[in-house]
Amino acid sequence: LRRRGAVAGAVACYQRALELRPGHLGALVELANALQLCGRFAEAVATYRRVLDIEPQVAEVHNNLGNALKDLGQLTDALVSYGRALELNPRFADAHCNLGNALRDVGLLQEALVSYWRALELKPALAEAHNNLGNVLRRMPGRLNDAIEEFNEALRLKADFAEAHNGLGLALAQTQGRLGEAIAQFQEALRLDPGLAEAHSNLGLAWTLVPGRLDDAAAELKEALRLRPDFAPGWHVLGLVSMRLGNLQEAAAAFHQELRLSPDNPAALEALAAVAQQAEGR
Repeated sequence: LRRRGAVAGAVACYQRALELRPGHLGALVELANALQLCGRFAEAVATYRRVLDIEPQVAEVHNNLGNALKDLGQLTDALVSYGRALELNPRFADAHCNLGNALRDVGLLQEALVSYWRALELKPALAEAHNNLGNVLRRMPGRLNDAIEEFNEALRLKADFAEAHNGLGLALAQTQGRLGEAIAQFQEALRLDPGLAEAHSNLGLAWTLVPGRLDDAAAELKEALRLRPDFAPGWHVLGLVSMRLGNLQEAAAAFHQELRLSPDNPAALEALAAVAQQAEGR
């Protein structure tokens, strides 16, 4: 069922199986995995914990619990779960990679690099680790060329890796004189995954730097926000682009939406004041 994309149906099937055979370990694991896939992270966490109450020594379950906790934003608990997975199986490359992601998200970039390198020692063809390594290197001073190498390696291993095209685009956009290449990477990411909100947002930002492409920038930002309406920085950029296009009502609406998501944001308040001043000057 899950392979056919019917994840919600799979959840119902596993729940029914557990009604017939309460505590069945295999059904609990599959239910937790399905809940994770369909974004029901809190329920996934609770179900993984039920599995671990029955069998606490399964590294894969600790790793998956870490993923669900990370998706809930509970990074400290996620770090504990990944650590437990690696205590049980120190050669678990995917858990090293996931630990790196959590370390990155709490701002421990150097520690994240160590986790990614360990993952790649164990599994050199792990494209996700190369991609994640590139994303961390891109944020570190003087490491853009290294980041670009990692993204290219991820794409050599997995040519249809939309997130790696997006990451490569970001690294190229940070490199002087390579904006056109960056735009091409964002476009390729969206060809592969039209629902990748980050690539729409990044392409929109890139178009703001190209003369005559503000309408395209606004369109990409709107699509990014349609896909991810809780992205406050995207509303801010859309507001700025709308101001440059003279769409003051749309700009004000964008900044108000940003404030709903990020109350008392001084940048949004200043932008709203600028919209009001621009409207008075007409």
